[in-house]
Amino acid sequence: RPVKARSTEAGLRGEPWRGAEAKAAVFWTDVEDEVYFDPSIGAFGQNVNIDRTRRTGIEWGVATRSGLIDAHLNHAYTRATFQSGFSMSGVGTNQKVSAGDTMPLVPEHRVSAGLVLRPAEGWSATLDENCASSQFATGDEANSESKIPAYCVTNLGGAYERAGWRLF
Repeated sequence: RPVKARSTEAGLRGEPWRGAEAKAAVFWTDVEDEVYFDPSIGAFGQNVNIDRTRRTGIEWGVATRSGLIDAHLNHAYTRATFQSGFSMSGVGTNQKVSAGDTMPLVPEHRVSAGLVLRPAEGWSATLDENCASSQFATGDEANSESKIPAYCVTNLGGAYERAGWRLF
């Protein structure tokens, strides 16, 4: 069946002072007939329609820009739930998923922070940190097992740009 989604979002973006940006948004999305992978069907699993799911949350961020250093901090809170019950039973799985169970692989919190340093024309160095809170694993739609632990990933980079070319 075709997926039907209804979303509502409201937000605000502004420049509280020169070189700075602040933004915030809230959202609510209801989905009917979401296509979802069910590993319990057949030997290799199959895509099925889930009657109803919902994602609600808030996102906010701040950023500053100057000639030498740019910085940003962003946070997103997302609550993703099944809004109708269903069963998954087959090889290796036997679950009764209830309305209100959390959808796997959707962390409630995601945070990112980063810096860009521009020491000289054409040169840049970057440092980013991206973190996700704990979450349920695929195959645990009924939320009956321990969550995957929270984690962070650090990225370091550098680049040189000149005459339309970029070496990174």
